[in-house]
Amino acid sequence: MDAFPTVVGVIICIIMSAYFSGTETALTALSEVKSEIMKDKYPFVAPVLKRWKENPSLILSSLLVGNNIVNILGALLAGKIASRLLLNSYGQTVADATAVAVMTLFVLIFGEVTPKTFAKLMPERWLFPALLLFRIFSWILLPFAFVLSKFAGWVVKFMGGETEYSEMTQNEIEYMIQKGSDEGVFEQEEQGELLTSVIEFKDTLVKEIMTPRTDSNFLEVDTTIAEAMEKIEEWGHSRIPVYEDSVDNIKGILYVKDLAMLITKDKSVLNDNILSVARPGVFYVPETQKINETLKKMRAEGNHLGIVVDEFGGTSGIITLEDVLEELVGEIRDENDKDEKQFEKIDENVILVDAHISISDLEEELDIKLPDDGEYNSLGGFIVSENGEVPQTGFVLNYENYEFKVVESNEKNILKVEIRILDAGNEPAEPEKS
Repeated sequence: MDAFPTVVGVIICIIMSAYFSGTETALTALSEVKSEIMKDKYPFVAPVLKRWKENPSLILSSLLVGNNIVNILGALLAGKIASRLLLNSYGQTVADATAVAVMTLFVLIFGEVTPKTFAKLMPERWLFPALLLFRIFSWILLPFAFVLSKFAGWVVKFMGGETEYSEMTQNEIEYMIQKGSDEGVFEQEEQGELLTSVIEFKDTLVKEIMTPRTDSNFLEVDTTIAEAMEKIEEWGHSRIPVYEDSVDNIKGILYVKDLAMLITKDKSVLNDNILSVARPGVFYVPETQKINETLKKMRAEGNHLGIVVDEFGGTSGIITLEDVLEELVGEIRDENDKDEKQFEKIDENVILVDAHISISDLEEELDIKLPDDGEYNSLGGFIVSENGEVPQTGFVLNYENYEFKVVESNEKNILKVEIRILDAGNEPAEPEKS
């Protein structure tokens, strides 16, 4: 009966080893979102979770100190039991070896693998009671853990490492969203796409989504109201920039509703020029501005259309509130939008593409990486950049294992491109023109 307290001591040490090991795993497996939920649901564990977020190395050190103490104590007690049973018959060496072997096996199974597996799968269920107990143990263990944590920090710094824990990166968040979509976490695929759009929104530049100058519609100041109405019916826009001499000199914005109200009151104005009707306030947007900043300014100033300018103040293009919002929610169609597809599959290896498609969308669709020199944002811009001028219909550019053929163009820009997938074994190293 004298050995009974020692056996109980060994069992308690193994249970405590399981507690420390499982708690360590559960904390590392607990996501920040679940941590916040636990704080709200169980306020009494909030202080420990808050400390874990602020200084995880201190909590880890506490758990490791506690785990090592109970493992060493358990090994000593197991050695006493082995000596009592085996010393007289087999000697001290056999007794010690048996104690180490048996204790190692029990600690591995019941003190490490089993609790860590459970804690990894169900961290919240493990942490609810575990953190209550830890609040008691922490008063004893934290002083030792503090010294250990500081020493470990010095060693890490000496070896050139970082002692600060980095926040979750954008790539990690996007990976989690994609993982959630793949595993059916979102009820609809669009939900995952919307979350990804929100993440990418703040990094998108105005020049990436604007309508380029060559594809934008402008009216000269001496255009008559009657002529403007014809153009408005053709273009289907509700706001049109008005320029004098050059589109780099925007004098105002013509609102269709202003024209309609004016003509309703007095039809004799049809021969007047549009400058008298255009609103003088022009909203200028740098092409390198982030679109989240553009959205803030558009909302604050009540603007729906902005003139995009380059570093020299020249007009690069036009951006609308609709363009910005489409980056978040996808294409917004109205009665004036033409039902045109950016990609039209001709056959297995041939695709007809709108030349205005953005480089990022094209790269994603074809799994291709085009040269990035910042001079273009669309497929048409890439081809013009490689050729040095707007090519004629029939122009062919080979890049990697793709052939880009201009099938529709005008004197200002490229409209349609046929992309043919070539034999990968014959891919050119550099773009080739023909």
